[in-house]
Amino acid sequence: MDIGTAGWLYKLPAGRSKGVSWHRRFFSLRGDSLLYFCHASEASGIRLAPRGVAQLTGAEVSLRPETATADGSLRFEFSLTHGNGDTLVLAAHLASERERWVAAIQEAAAATSAASHADSVPPPQSTIQDSDTYPAASPSGQLEDDMEALQLKLQVDQAVQDCAMQAQARGRAEAALTDATAALALRRSLLHWRHHTLRVHFLVLVRASQTHLASRGQHVAIDHDV
Repeated sequence: MDIGTAGWLYKLPAGRSKGVSWHRRFFSLRGDSLLYFCHASEASGIRLAPRGVAQLTGAEVSLRPETATADGSLRFEFSLTHGNGDTLVLAAHLASERERWVAAIQEAAAATSAASHADSVPPPQSTIQDSDTYPAASPSGQLEDDMEALQLKLQVDQAVQDCAMQAQARGRAEAALTDATAALALRRSLLHWRHHTLRVHFLVLVRASQTHLASRGQHVAIDHDV
């Protein structure tokens, strides 16, 4: 496979122009078809069917604005649009990858369109076959919207739970700080009482010594400020 005609891209389900359900697929450009697989090894298999196929005959390639992902990186989007309204939105991880893919697809689409006009072959009615498309029971994308709403609800619930846990942790920390402050105040009071008691006992001993020495007619100078 030539560089630029095979590699990993992101895609939205066929027919969707926006959403969060991006699928990472391995794409391979072969003639007038753009095939994609779940794994790169499947692209080289002869018997393995692709996950999807997009016909390039009559397709127009358009650049789309970059979008940010959850990790802060960018997806460089582009789309394939056919005259019958079929649309496939793709995205590359780098701007250079998008440029390479767009150039390769435009070249392949131009070549196949010229060949179709020369042979008077009408374009296929179904230009995109996508196994990643949501079931027909939700043609308007309601299922994807429900999934997005569910994901948002789960994120909100998780945020509320995190806030509650943080509040509990903060409450425990404040209680521990209050207990530590009270214990410190009690310890300081005990130390002050002990210092006062020792000083009183010391003064009593000094006075007793003075009295004893005075009774013998001796004088000892005592510093009462000790």
